[in-house]
Amino acid sequence: MQAGLATAGGHLPLYRKLLRTFHDTQTGFAADFAEAASAGDAITMTRLAHSLRGAAGTLGARPLAAAAGALEQACAQRAPAAERDPLLIRAQSLLATLMVSLGRHLAREAMTQGMTQAMAQGMTQGMPASPPPPAPPAPAATWPGGGASPALDDASRERLDALLARLTALLRDSDSAATDAAQELTELLDRVPLPTARARLLRRAADSAARFDFDGALDWLHDDERATSSGRPA
Repeated sequence: MQAGLATAGGHLPLYRKLLRTFHDTQTGFAADFAEAASAGDAITMTRLAHSLRGAAGTLGARPLAAAAGALEQACAQRAPAAERDPLLIRAQSLLATLMVSLGRHLAREAMTQGMTQAMAQGMTQGMPASPPPPAPPAPAATWPGGGASPALDDASRERLDALLARLTALLRDSDSAATDAAQELTELLDRVPLPTARARLLRRAADSAARFDFDGALDWLHDDERATSSGRPA
């Protein structure tokens, strides 16, 4: 934890956000890696291991970062499954242990926030009730690998497309402002309805950009572009 806090400049709220981002972006690692392996897609396997290595390093999870690094190297060298699988098992074991710990931490954090909100609501009893939030839009269309795609209104789609275009341009120029655009993307993804598979791709892109892994971020954005061009959600 101390190494991760150092990465976040000792800023605890930022470190907590890094923990949530790691949890969101790496939850599907095992399934995504298995899918790439079954397709013989060494490029995607390498990219997934690279992303895991960088994210784990940012958190200060050094054993996991080292294991993911060894896996990344094996994938990049097109090592046979007999050599790659023990490295994958090691990385997945460490990742699973970390995910259990993170899940407990995030659950406690959510419970604490819920209690705080309940106390705040109790203090405002007697005040006019706020209107209920609008119902979420109905699911529509599909997205490759992501099942039913939630409806995305025109304004949100335009904002997302514009932000992705700006982030891509900044990444290609190796402009440090890409980290700010990545933060905007992360915040936007918290508010717009997207299919799980696409949201995970875009969160990985944002996470890579935030860690100054601009090449990795571009790779994830290119994956998203290819997927949406073959079956763009409504």
